[in-house]
Amino acid sequence: MIGFKSQTFPSRELAGRENIIRLTGEPVQLKEVVIKPSGRFRKAGTTSYTFHGGLAGWGGTDFGKGYEIGTKIDLGKLPVIIKSIHIHLSKQSFDTSMFRIHIRDLKDNMPDHELLNKNIIICLTKESGWEDIDLGKYNLVYSREVALTLEWVKVRGLNENKMVKMNGSKNSSAVVLFTIKKDQGCSYTRWGTEAKWNCDANESPGFYLTIEE
Repeated sequence: MIGFKSQTFPSRELAGRENIIRLTGEPVQLKEVVIKPSGRFRKAGTTSYTFHGGLAGWGGTDFGKGYEIGTKIDLGKLPVIIKSIHIHLSKQSFDTSMFRIHIRDLKDNMPDHELLNKNIIICLTKESGWEDIDLGKYNLVYSREVALTLEWVKVRGLNENKMVKMNGSKNSSAVVLFTIKKDQGCSYTRWGTEAKWNCDANESPGFYLTIEE
């Protein structure tokens, strides 16, 4: 048995009697094995956008828990570490907008069970452009396809001079809008915690992850 000393007995000592052979432990010292990431980084998700390709997001301030927008991201067959999330804003009317990140597995190509075991709240403060947010401290390790979504939490500091007119309206609205990439990936939306997910297979919001293999 591994972990015990070997013992040898002449057969004549064992014949014709009830034998109890007690094993003596002998620990086996193995060489140290260090497992670490390869140090290779790559991007997974939507890293660009289509000019005049449409927008995704919210208008007004009457949104709350359960309002989510996201996309499907293929992390690959082997587990990877999520180092950061990157979000491309087209326009924001607030000083800060706060979102909860969700990462879910997929069932029938739709978001299913939550994979995160903690709340991760991020704050977007730019009026437009890429927001880069470090997630390294959360030690997020996943593989295969996942649904990455942002859930509206709350906003702070409305700037009326950054409001925009939406859908032909004569009145300006406060907005948080993300760019869209046409003909790539898919986008997920739902408008309430108990609402059904919608999927648009012809576009995806400007969300991507930097991962370490």
